[in-house]
Amino acid sequence: MPTLFDPQTRSALLNRLSALHPDTERRWGKMTPPQMVAHCNAALKMALGDLHIPPKKMIVSNRLIRYLFIHWLPTPKNLPTARELKHEPPAPLDLEAAKSEMRELLERFGRSSPDGRWPVHPAFGALDGRTWGVQQCGHIEHHFKQFGI
Repeated sequence: MPTLFDPQTRSALLNRLSALHPDTERRWGKMTPPQMVAHCNAALKMALGDLHIPPKKMIVSNRLIRYLFIHWLPTPKNLPTARELKHEPPAPLDLEAAKSEMRELLERFGRSSPDGRWPVHPAFGALDGRTWGVQQCGHIEHHFKQFGI
C-alpha cells in the first residue's frame, strides 16, 4: 500500500500537486482547488497532532471495517466532510500558499517516526503511524483524482 512514509510516494504526490491550478475542474463534489488543498492540509495537521477533532462514533471505527476502508476499498465519492476539515467562503484562499503548506506538511510527515505516538483519528479510532501513512496517502490520492491530477 502506498504510504506517506515512502519518499518516492511523497515525491509523486508533489509532482501531481504542481499540476493543480485555480481553474482545474473537479470531477465530483463541491470543493474548489484551493479548498481541496486546504482540506488535505487540515487532515495532515490532524494526523500530525496539530489539529484535534473530537472522536465520533462511526461504523468505520470497527477494526475489520477500518482495515478494509484504509487498505482495500476505494474512498467513496461525496462523503460528508467533518466541519473541522472544511474551508468555506467567505475567506479567500491562495492556492499557491496552500500548495506550499502541503509541501511542508508532507515533508514533515515523512520525517516523523511511524513508531512514535500518533493521535486518535476521529472516525477510525486509534491508528498506529504506519496506518496513518497509508490513510493519509489514500485521502490525498482520492482528492487528487477528484481534480484529475
